[in-house]
Amino acid sequence: MLQDLECHKGAVLSCDVSSDGCLFATTSADRTAKVWSSASWEMTFLLKGHEDCVRSCRFSWDNKRLATGDDNGEIRLWSMLDGALLKICSRDTKDSMDSFHGGWVTDLHFSPDNRVLVSTGGYIKVHALYS
Repeated sequence: MLQDLECHKGAVLSCDVSSDGCLFATTSADRTAKVWSSASWEMTFLLKGHEDCVRSCRFSWDNKRLATGDDNGEIRLWSMLDGALLKICSRDTKDSMDSFHGGWVTDLHFSPDNRVLVSTGGYIKVHALYS
């Protein structure tokens, strides 16, 4: 074991490591996601705004974005340049990235070119990220 982190107030539900190994992300029942530096073990970004447990996360292959999914079927897309929220897809804000899973977003995967995000939950959904 390299490090033991006490990183959330609730249970840690998922994690992912960026493809270059510089960052890792954690999600939690405390309704947050956090991005950490693999070099310093310090938190880089606190990602807040989900209204339910954040169940899943995935870095894009180019490490520029992080997708998070929660127990309410919402998916959020975050910039890894500054931690800014780029996009929300929820039951209330249907758009071209419609995620109406009817429940938990259990897993997320970017296509190798980062243009498509696939999410699982009650359904498998395919989201075009660029037109």
